[in-house]
Amino acid sequence: MSTFKVLSLMISFGILVATIIMAAK
Repeated sequence: MSTFKVLSLMISFGILVATIIMAAK
């Protein structure tokens, strides 16, 4: 349960970072 929560959070954070990088380029 906890692992899934962390994994979901990391995926969401990864998408957010990727979006910012794409917008910056």
